Amino acid sequence: MVNNPTQHDVPAFYSPLTHSQHAQLGRIAVLWGQVEMFVDNLLTAVLGIEPQLRQLLFNDKPIGAKLDTLSGFIKDLQNAPAARAVRAFLTLAQDVKSDRNKCFHGAWGFHVRSKQQIIEAAAKHQRSSEKPFKAENLPRLERKLCQLSHLGMLALESLGQLERLDGAYPLYHGDPPTEAWSQEWRAQHYADRQIPGDTWKPGRLPFLEHPLGSKSEHRPVDVKD
Repeated sequence: MVNNPTQHDVPAFYSPLTHSQHAQLGRIAVLWGQVEMFVDNLLTAVLGIEPQLRQLLFNDKPIGAKLDTLSGFIKDLQNAPAARAVRAFLTLAQDVKSDRNKCFHGAWGFHVRSKQQIIEAAAKHQRSSEKPFKAENLPRLERKLCQLSHLGMLALESLGQLERLDGAYPLYHGDPPTEAWSQEWRAQHYADRQIPGDTWKPGRLPFLEHPLGSKSEHRPVDVKD
């Protein structure tokens, strides 16, 4: 029994990751959200259905099942460039899906390789325990997800569903703010200007330096490892 009530807030195990690696996991989570959004939008476009029907048919499906469905309908696309663009997105999505699942559904700990006398931070999932995901591969996964998000944009653009963008832009849920009250907000925030900027490094998700509402200028920054 724990005598000190504050001990109830202490988890069973501590994380083997550094602060920078935790930040990278957060960026990977944000990128995966973009990927899932592209998958849903591609399902709507490729199957030629309304968003309401797509929600009814696929909302409870895991992303693997959604990707399999898209793969099965590519052959029906009459637009050859669009078919190539969607296939490129699906190929990379299938490639990174397992590593992403291990990162977020596995348990992070220390992977011990006794014969090599090596101990390394890794995430191990019970479904694929023979091959843990190593923390040293987080930068590669983030880069692949940046590429996958870009491929999702190209796929939707090839289907006439999205205008191609150069650089990274803000994602508005709903219509972009255009009313008078929003003009000052738009003027104060870097999110309305094209990014990445000079501090961005390839393979990393651009983000804001300060939280929304801050008086200082917003700009993408590089996390120091």
